[in-house]
Amino acid sequence: MAVITVSRQIGSGGSAIAARVAESLGYRLCDRQLLVDAAEYIGVRAEALDRVDEQHHGVVYSTLSTMTTLLDGPAMTEECFQIVVSDLIREIARQGNAVIVGRASQCILRGYSPTLHVNIVAPFITRVERVAERGDLSLHAASALVLESDHDRRAYNLAVAHCDWSDPLLYDLVVNTDQLSVDAAAELILTAARRSGILGVSPVRRQSREHVPALARH
Repeated sequence: MAVITVSRQIGSGGSAIAARVAESLGYRLCDRQLLVDAAEYIGVRAEALDRVDEQHHGVVYSTLSTMTTLLDGPAMTEECFQIVVSDLIREIARQGNAVIVGRASQCILRGYSPTLHVNIVAPFITRVERVAERGDLSLHAASALVLESDHDRRAYNLAVAHCDWSDPLLYDLVVNTDQLSVDAAAELILTAARRSGILGVSPVRRQSREHVPALARH
């Protein structure tokens, strides 16, 4: 009944790695499908959600307002939409056996067990080169895109879950893919999941720091 959350920087290969992990475990992969499910719940067509993807707080609000107006749907604020997404993430965690990509899931499920929170990163120049190659962009254009993505995801996590996306203490494992293939990075995560003991464990509340013996804190 475990859940693995995967946060990722653009150009780190995080989405492909998450998909590989889900495939290896036979787990449900929850990426854009979270938005599709939320859209269906509130009656907004899924194709209208292409821009609502971990963007800046104000951008999301503007996009949702425009969508609901054009589609003659019910009034929908960003806050309401994110509540739906957050509730879906909690329900997925309750069901277990899922890999959840992004959407501040590492913050929304903080303290939930059994979970493994993973952050996929890579050096800035490596990410720029990958984005440039993937999108047939100049290095200058790719650099601007990477910076914009980092800014938007940081703002999204802050707005939705009041957490600092870059805080390493949010994660059980940080994987730098500068020298790792998708398969190698996925295997690291699978090894961590197996050795952590979360696979096949029933959900329990994590032990608080106050109950940790004093010697173990040093």
